[in-house]
Amino acid sequence: MITYFERFKVSTAYRPKTELLYQPPLVIIPQSPGENDEAPRAYLSDRALAFSQSYYGYSCAGHPEAQTLSSFIYLLPHSVFFAYFCLMTSRRSGFDRQTFNKEEFDALPFPDIAKLPAATKSTICSLAQRLQREARKPWQEIYDFIFGLYGLDAHAVQVAKDTLFAAASYRTAGKAALDLTTRDNRANFVNALRDALEPYFDVCGEHVAVREARFQPDTWREPWFFLAISRDADSVSVNSSLMQHAMKTANSRGCSRIIVHAPGKRGLLIGLLNQRRWWTITRARLCSQHIIRERLGAFGLGEDV
Repeated sequence: MITYFERFKVSTAYRPKTELLYQPPLVIIPQSPGENDEAPRAYLSDRALAFSQSYYGYSCAGHPEAQTLSSFIYLLPHSVFFAYFCLMTSRRSGFDRQTFNKEEFDALPFPDIAKLPAATKSTICSLAQRLQREARKPWQEIYDFIFGLYGLDAHAVQVAKDTLFAAASYRTAGKAALDLTTRDNRANFVNALRDALEPYFDVCGEHVAVREARFQPDTWREPWFFLAISRDADSVSVNSSLMQHAMKTANSRGCSRIIVHAPGKRGLLIGLLNQRRWWTITRARLCSQHIIRERLGAFGLGEDV
């Protein structure tokens, strides 16, 4: 039998680990999550395992609630919440290697397992078992549970989902965000923008209309797409030469939004880059806040016009 020294010409291994680090329950997390949302992003073992340096390991042996702790660590990498946290904080996520560091996972705020209600602990263990064993994975239940545990409301969840869609780390996963928009995938933006603006019109006894500008056919493939925003009874006229000038100026300045006031305080034309990443619900809410803060005068609300 050849000795370690004879094989490697050194007497000791570099940073050798003790057996305690590999005792079950053991959670093993690949440092590269991969672009398939339904592929395993962590593994839960009930027996001792050694693994390569491409994985991060968490042994919960000796913890008073080892099953709950290991189950929660196992669920986290499979959640949209962690994907968003990683994208926003990791030094490596989004680059060619598309990996994250162990200290970045460790930096994720972590609940005190001992203080969680019994029902919450039971849910954690149940979801982990179902994720391991069931052919039909409870993805949405996991996403909702993790977001709820961290106290994030529906708006915060929408921001996380839209950010991941618009800035996916993996090129294949992020391709859809760069596609030209269609009427169907603009609909959520239009509805969210209308819902956000409606209270400011309703208080004046009016209703807001958010329509796709009429000069654009269904086969429109230009780099900009425009919405007409007005009081429900009004319409927004379009000056084609003005629109061409506005698009040319916006292109030269690297803008992502064009705003044109209609004559007579009859509303606005809003132009956004014609890629799906600019037409998320979160973008609609940001757009509405800009209009509410700075452009309500364009509608003549409460005035005789």
